[in-house]
Amino acid sequence: MNHNNKSINELVSVIIPVYNERQYLQKCIFSICNQTIKNLEIILVDDGSTDGTSTDCDEIAKTDKRIKVIHKSNEGLSAARITGLKAAKGTWITFVDDDDVISRFLIEALLSFKEQKDVDIIAGGRLDTEDIESAIPIVEAINIPPIKSLVDTGINICNRIPYDNPNILITPLWGKLYRKQFLDSLPLEKYKTVCPTIFFEDIFVTPLLYCKARKICIVQYPLYLHREVPTSISRSGKLSSFYYEQIDSGDMLLNYYKKNNMTCMYSYEITKYIRNCLRIWCLIDDQDKRKYELGLKIKHQYKKYFRDYLKFAKTSLGEKIAFFLYGISINGWRIMARLFYRIRGRKVRRTQFDY
Repeated sequence: MNHNNKSINELVSVIIPVYNERQYLQKCIFSICNQTIKNLEIILVDDGSTDGTSTDCDEIAKTDKRIKVIHKSNEGLSAARITGLKAAKGTWITFVDDDDVISRFLIEALLSFKEQKDVDIIAGGRLDTEDIESAIPIVEAINIPPIKSLVDTGINICNRIPYDNPNILITPLWGKLYRKQFLDSLPLEKYKTVCPTIFFEDIFVTPLLYCKARKICIVQYPLYLHREVPTSISRSGKLSSFYYEQIDSGDMLLNYYKKNNMTCMYSYEITKYIRNCLRIWCLIDDQDKRKYELGLKIKHQYKKYFRDYLKFAKTSLGEKIAFFLYGISINGWRIMARLFYRIRGRKVRRTQFDY
């Protein structure tokens, strides 16, 4: 690293929610312990693992006194992150997923921008890959100066999300440093009763955090290696509360953007939101006890956003036709959508209806 910044000595808390990831966990933790910044508090939150990962966490903790393990019952990723956050003592907080790897320069590189006035969030870029090992040399080449950065208000950075480039602006909660004082000032569990699974996941909370931040610094260099795992929650194509709760969370985001006159984010969100609602209706199993209830909820949201979707959504004519067909017959649309993807030889997956 070639920086002329003041000495960096503030404690950084690294929070890693852990659940049944024995295969990747050790590499993840090694990349954190190997940081060029040594003043770290590493918090492993074992979210009720059942495959022996709990024991692995305890064994790994014996190798480095900076590692602290918290064992808890399984409540999901959001609750695990909040548990770690409540235990954290650092001035700055960062989150790392248990199957990912970070550059050994990540924390030093991000902290070097902490003197920017009123900065509450410092974010680096990422690389999405299935081959972490081959990508490591890329993120380790950060000693080539200068590192470009962008500093702007939280609202302005939020409005850049529709134009997200992984190397410039990342929307997941991981890969960033958060000022602990900033996070402590926010009601992070406000939506827990409505969205108990995703109340603190990036698809919902990142835009809200951006909007509340005074300033955000975007470090335009890939520092975080995100492992693409086909069986992950967001890529599995299997419906669960992770998806069902997005009907309510997306509705709350749309209301927030409309109330605050964030037209750019509103048009972006409504496009994703309608795609996601229709995807859920297409994927839901006929035997699912919630089918009728979800069908009514999606139909209600369809009527609520009908005019705004046609006005604001940035989408193709084909998608708008599908939108109309759904309004004519929700069951007929579902049959046609399934038939369409069956003819094309592929399942309705996250790549078609991303949220």
